[in-house]
Amino acid sequence: VAAGIKVATFDSDSPDSKRSFYCGTDNYKAGLACGEMMVQLVKNAKKEKETIDCAILTGGLGAFNLNERIRGFKDAVAGKIKINYTTTMACDDDTNRAVELMEQYVRANPTLDAFFVVGGWPYFSKPGSMPNVKAWVEKGGLLVSMDTFYPCLVYMKDGAASALVGQDFLAMGDLGVRRLVDVINGKSVPDFVDTGLVLVDQSNLDEVLANTVPWNQRSRLI
Repeated sequence: VAAGIKVATFDSDSPDSKRSFYCGTDNYKAGLACGEMMVQLVKNAKKEKETIDCAILTGGLGAFNLNERIRGFKDAVAGKIKINYTTTMACDDDTNRAVELMEQYVRANPTLDAFFVVGGWPYFSKPGSMPNVKAWVEKGGLLVSMDTFYPCLVYMKDGAASALVGQDFLAMGDLGVRRLVDVINGKSVPDFVDTGLVLVDQSNLDEVLANTVPWNQRSRLI
């Protein structure tokens, strides 16, 4: 920036830097949406008078965007349901580690009530890679996860998730570049370019899945 290079962030922000703008998800609002969906799931299961044991899986414990999601989630459920956070596990953005941690945890804690997955890392794995998680959800476990990319939706359709909150990755790339060009050309750009959220539950899962292009077909459209 000091050298005159225009810098912007997308997907995850660096708010204390001198970047021109951030283009992406409002991660705190995303966490709020996840928490609100969890509250609704608990009420639908008629467990609002019980203390809900909830585990959290995140990527890195120091990641600003992920911590904002966790903060939003906790704010959304506070005072709405009784909740006990049993653990916050970090997979270090590693798919295999995410699957391993979730599979081991639900197997070791079969009475766990809820899981908040802060990002879609476990869903990069081959469908069917989390049989214990699927069985736990089918027995009444409540799992809310960030991200609605195609494999996430497939996993949810297969029964391994209860609700999803998605990000618009295409908008991040598209609007991020467009607004950066605006900055280079001296135009005014807002500090935050919000790319919005996608909320998925059982009522609209089939519709969202039908309108989501599998990643291996994306190149055919470009």
